[in-house]
Amino acid sequence: MTGIHFVDLLLIVYSSLIIIIIIVFVIFYIYGKYFGKKEVKKDMPYKFEIFKDEKEEFRFRFVAPNGEIMLQSEGYTRKEKCLNAIDSIQRNSAEAEIKEVEK
Repeated sequence: MTGIHFVDLLLIVYSSLIIIIIIVFVIFYIYGKYFGKKEVKKDMPYKFEIFKDEKEEFRFRFVAPNGEIMLQSEGYTRKEKCLNAIDSIQRNSAEAEIKEVEK
């Protein structure tokens, strides 16, 4: 009997599916590598930066790994008070509630 046997047909279908899966994987890999979410390097952590402003007061800012300033403090006349404010945020922010207020 000539023609394609059932086992041969299954092998062709299975091989075709494997090739399609590989092609889809490669497309997603390439897309993700060039257009996907960029990973933040672990050696670039979030950080507090302390600086003096134009009034010579100490301030701090909280900076994300991508360089975005997420918050900035008021001015402090003494560096110790600025450091105390940072310490308070580090100790208390995990339990802080989020409350929406109206003007």
